[in-house]
Amino acid sequence: MKLSKVLKTTDELLVSLRTQRLEGASRSLAAGRSTVGRKRWVAEEAVAAWPANQTAFVVIDMWRDMPCLSATYRIQALAVVMNRTIAAARARGVHIIFAPSMCGPSMENLPARQYVLGLPKYPTPKLVPQPVRPGFPIQANATNNRGCDGPRREDPTNTSSFWPVSKYCPQISALAIAPEDAVIEDNAQEMINVLAHRQIRHIAYLGVHENMCIMHRSQAIEATLSWGYDVALIRDLTDSMYDPEDAPYVSHEEGTRLMTEYIEKFCESDAFSVFALARVCSF
Repeated sequence: MKLSKVLKTTDELLVSLRTQRLEGASRSLAAGRSTVGRKRWVAEEAVAAWPANQTAFVVIDMWRDMPCLSATYRIQALAVVMNRTIAAARARGVHIIFAPSMCGPSMENLPARQYVLGLPKYPTPKLVPQPVRPGFPIQANATNNRGCDGPRREDPTNTSSFWPVSKYCPQISALAIAPEDAVIEDNAQEMINVLAHRQIRHIAYLGVHENMCIMHRSQAIEATLSWGYDVALIRDLTDSMYDPEDAPYVSHEEGTRLMTEYIEKFCESDAFSVFALARVCSF
C-alpha cells in the first residue's frame, strides 16, 4: 500500500520522540550510570502513537515579512515544506492552529479566526510546577543586530523602534488556512479555549523562532508545558534568531541545533522529525 494511502486512512500519528538526559559518574563510581566514567548527554528516542483527533500542530509567527532579511528568506523557504506537512497532517485529522502574533485583526474575516472569537471561555488548566531552567545557549538580543545574521531593515541602535503590524501581517500566504483550522493571537486564553473545545492532549510546535516566540509566547512551549499537555517540537520545521557574531560563535545552523538540543534537555519535552510526513505530499 502506498504511504499516501496509509496517511489518509490511519487515525494515529507514529512519532519518533527524542529527548536527552544527563548521564554521569557520581562521587561513588559504583553509583554512576555512565559507561565511560564521566558525565555526558545521552539522546533517547522512542516511538509514540498520538491519536490524530487529540493532536494539534501549532504554527508560531510565520509572518509575511520581518525586519531581518535573512530570517524572512528562511521563513519563505520553510513555508513551502511546512504547508505540505500541514496539509498531510490535516488530512489525517490533526488540528491545525495558526498563531501569527499581532495578525488577528488582519485575518478577522477568516472562518478559522471567527471560530476562535466565538468560543466560550474555558478555565485555565491546573498549573504543573516547572523546573528552573538554565539560560538559552543562543541569544537573540546579545548585540545591536538582535540576532539577525544578515541585513536588518530598521535602525538596530534604536531599541524603541518596531515595525508596524501591517508589515508583519497577515501570515505568509504560502501557508493555506482551511475553514476547520483555528487562528489565534498571542493570547493564552484563546489557546486554552481551542485546546479545551477540541479536547486536544498532544501539541507539536513548528514555526519561528525557537529561542524567542516558540518558547516564550503566551501560547508557546513554556505555557503549554505548565498546563500539563504533551508537548513536542518539530525540529525539521523551525528556525532560530541567531547571529554568528554572538556567543557561542557558531554558524546560524549550528546555533539552531544547539537550541533544539536545549529543548530536548531542559523542557521535559520532546523533539521529533516529520520528514516522511512532509515528503508524502510531494509524490
